[in-house]
Amino acid sequence: MCIRDRYNHIEEYNNDFKKIFIDDYCGVQLVKENEDGSDNMDVDSGPVVFGYGASATIMNIKTQASMKDSNSKRTWAVMNTISIPINIFGSKYYLFKKEPMFDIFMLWGCVELS
Repeated sequence: MCIRDRYNHIEEYNNDFKKIFIDDYCGVQLVKENEDGSDNMDVDSGPVVFGYGASATIMNIKTQASMKDSNSKRTWAVMNTISIPINIFGSKYYLFKKEPMFDIFMLWGCVELS
Protein backbone atom coordinates (compact mmCIF):
# COMPACT_ATOMS: atom_id res chain seq x y z
CA MET A 1 0.00 0.00 0.00
CA CYS A 2 1.36 3.38 -1.01
CA ILE A 3 1.68 5.98 1.75
CA ARG A 4 -0.40 8.38 -0.33
CA ASP A 5 -3.27 5.84 -0.28
CA ARG A 6 -3.29 5.92 3.52
CA TYR A 7 -4.23 9.60 3.48
CA ASN A 8 -7.05 9.41 0.95
CA HIS A 9 -9.70 9.29 3.66
CA ILE A 10 -8.13 11.66 6.18
CA GLU A 11 -10.81 14.34 5.80
CA GLU A 12 -13.50 11.71 6.33
CA TYR A 13 -11.72 10.45 9.47
CA ASN A 14 -11.34 14.01 10.73
CA ASN A 15 -15.03 14.73 10.17
CA ASP A 16 -15.93 11.56 12.09
CA PHE A 17 -13.60 12.64 14.93
CA LYS A 18 -15.21 16.08 15.01
CA LYS A 19 -18.74 14.63 15.15
CA ILE A 20 -17.83 12.38 18.09
CA PHE A 21 -15.34 14.39 20.14
CA ILE A 22 -15.57 18.10 19.33
CA ASP A 23 -18.13 20.56 20.62
CA ASP A 24 -17.99 23.93 18.92
CA TYR A 25 -18.94 27.00 20.96
CA CYS A 26 -18.88 30.15 18.79
CA GLY A 27 -15.94 28.76 16.82
CA VAL A 28 -13.99 27.56 19.85
CA GLN A 29 -13.48 23.81 19.56
CA LEU A 30 -13.40 21.94 22.86
CA VAL A 31 -12.42 18.27 22.71
CA LYS A 32 -14.16 15.69 24.87
CA GLU A 33 -11.75 13.49 26.77
CA ASN A 34 -14.12 10.54 26.38
CA GLU A 35 -16.67 9.71 23.72
CA ASP A 36 -19.47 9.82 26.29
CA GLY A 37 -18.35 13.23 27.62
CA SER A 38 -17.54 11.91 31.10
CA ASP A 39 -14.82 13.32 33.37
CA ASN A 40 -12.93 10.01 33.55
CA MET A 41 -9.17 10.54 33.27
CA ASP A 42 -6.21 8.30 32.57
CA VAL A 43 -2.48 8.91 32.96
CA ASP A 44 -2.10 11.19 29.93
CA SER A 45 -5.33 13.16 30.18
CA GLY A 46 -4.18 16.31 31.86
CA PRO A 47 -6.93 18.36 33.45
CA VAL A 48 -10.47 17.40 32.44
CA VAL A 49 -13.09 20.10 33.06
CA PHE A 50 -16.76 19.38 32.40
CA GLY A 51 -15.71 16.41 30.26
CA TYR A 52 -13.35 18.43 28.05
CA GLY A 53 -9.67 17.58 28.07
CA ALA A 54 -7.28 20.52 28.22
CA SER A 55 -4.50 18.50 26.62
CA ALA A 56 -6.81 17.06 23.99
CA THR A 57 -8.10 20.53 23.13
CA ILE A 58 -4.60 21.98 22.77
CA MET A 59 -3.38 19.01 20.71
CA ASN A 60 -6.40 19.39 18.45
CA ILE A 61 -5.45 23.00 17.62
CA LYS A 62 -2.49 21.85 15.55
CA THR A 63 -4.41 18.96 14.02
CA GLN A 64 -7.24 21.18 12.83
CA ALA A 65 -4.82 23.89 11.66
CA SER A 66 -3.09 21.31 9.48
CA MET A 67 -6.53 20.50 8.05
CA LYS A 68 -7.01 24.23 7.25
CA ASP A 69 -9.81 24.65 9.82
CA SER A 70 -10.00 28.38 10.60
CA ASN A 71 -11.53 27.69 14.03
CA SER A 72 -8.14 26.46 15.23
CA LYS A 73 -6.94 30.07 15.39
CA ARG A 74 -9.93 31.10 17.47
CA THR A 75 -9.46 28.14 19.82
CA TRP A 76 -5.77 28.98 20.25
CA ALA A 77 -6.63 32.63 20.94
CA VAL A 78 -9.12 31.68 23.66
CA MET A 79 -6.66 29.23 25.27
CA ASN A 80 -3.98 31.92 25.07
CA THR A 81 -6.28 34.42 26.81
CA ILE A 82 -7.60 32.23 29.64
CA SER A 83 -4.18 30.80 30.51
CA ILE A 84 -2.97 34.11 31.95
CA PRO A 85 -0.08 34.85 29.57
CA ILE A 86 2.76 36.89 31.03
CA ASN A 87 5.33 38.62 28.82
CA ILE A 88 8.49 39.63 30.70
CA PHE A 89 11.78 40.71 29.14
CA GLY A 90 11.04 39.06 25.80
CA SER A 91 9.85 35.77 27.33
CA LYS A 92 6.28 34.54 27.48
CA TYR A 93 4.93 32.24 30.19
CA TYR A 94 1.53 30.75 30.89
CA LEU A 95 -0.15 29.89 34.18
CA PHE A 96 2.50 31.74 36.21
CA LYS A 97 5.22 29.41 34.84
CA LYS A 98 3.79 26.50 36.87
CA GLU A 99 3.02 24.23 33.90
CA PRO A 100 5.98 24.14 31.47
CA MET A 101 4.29 21.50 29.31
CA PHE A 102 1.45 23.93 28.67
CA ASP A 103 4.00 26.49 27.41
CA ILE A 104 5.47 23.89 25.06
CA PHE A 105 2.10 22.73 23.71
CA MET A 106 0.89 26.28 23.13
CA LEU A 107 4.05 27.09 21.19
CA TRP A 108 3.84 23.80 19.28
CA GLY A 109 0.19 24.44 18.44
CA CYS A 110 0.68 27.96 17.16
CA VAL A 111 3.46 26.97 14.74
CA GLU A 112 0.89 25.57 12.29
CA LEU A 113 -1.46 28.55 12.59
CA SER A 114 0.39 31.00 10.37
